Amino acid sequence: MKTWGLFTLVLLSLLFVVSCEKDQTQSTTQQNGVKEKTTGQALKEVEVNGNVETEALEKKRIKTTTLNKVMVTTAATKVTGHPGSEEQVIETLKKGEVVIVFEKADIDADSWYHIHDKNKKTGWIKADEAEVPTSKILDVTLINQLPELPNGCEVTSLTMLLQSAGIDVDKMTVADKMKTVPFEENGLKGDPNEGFVGNMYHGPPGYSVYHGPVADLAKQYLGNRVMDMTGSDWKKVEEQIIKGKPVWVIVNVQFKKLADSYWEDWKTKNGTMKVTMQEHSVLVTGFDEKNVYFNDPLAGIKNRKANKEDFKEAWEQQGKQAISYQ
Repeated sequence: MKTWGLFTLVLLSLLFVVSCEKDQTQSTTQQNGVKEKTTGQALKEVEVNGNVETEALEKKRIKTTTLNKVMVTTAATKVTGHPGSEEQVIETLKKGEVVIVFEKADIDADSWYHIHDKNKKTGWIKADEAEVPTSKILDVTLINQLPELPNGCEVTSLTMLLQSAGIDVDKMTVADKMKTVPFEENGLKGDPNEGFVGNMYHGPPGYSVYHGPVADLAKQYLGNRVMDMTGSDWKKVEEQIIKGKPVWVIVNVQFKKLADSYWEDWKTKNGTMKVTMQEHSVLVTGFDEKNVYFNDPLAGIKNRKANKEDFKEAWEQQGKQAISYQ
């Protein structure tokens, strides 16, 4: 009996201790829960305040629906981490550099652009230190296709493009490297999407070569710097000019949209296509609000001028063919 009594006493003591520890644990957990809740509320409050501040700024921001390119107009434009502050300078842009604007913010009396540059760095610049260019004309050396290449406007314009990119090459070398296809074979005409059709030189007839083979040849000199922009909007052409890069294009010798009477069906092994013997290739070197400027290898005129809308229609009629480089 004494043994059982002692055992019972010990058991009750253990149960009491366990019960006390459980109560203490629950109490601590509840206290910690209160602290965690309090901390959570504090964080939430800070977060709310942060959102309020952000919303206040958001009201002053205008997100653009399209990416606009602007050119830096000051000698040293600071790119900062926040609009309205010239602290936290990320980098400094030089005059003439082109950046992409994807947001605008009006802070006090100043407007700011949220931009990213050619290296994909993002930041803010003052809006009055940049502008959307409305005109630019490049100084690109003119090369005449005559007398050696009466049908070689495409390779001559390509040679001007390559030289502007720093490549030391002449038009005859480029012409020799251009892939060619017969003018006519087995009753079918050559396809300019496969190579120059016929003869670029004097003698047998020749037609043209389109952007595909031209871009392929350009890559032999420039590698992955080549940009085949065919099918892009005209805006992309002007953006390249702003960057200081001329653009190879195909238009026609009238530099305006041609009537249907100028076009003929050209039956090739790949199907029937519309072609015109008025086809012509030039190197676009500039633009303004009303005009396009280009080096014309056939006329031998540097920065020749044509009405922009007419020129664009001629370019679009030829499939928006365009090649440039990075």
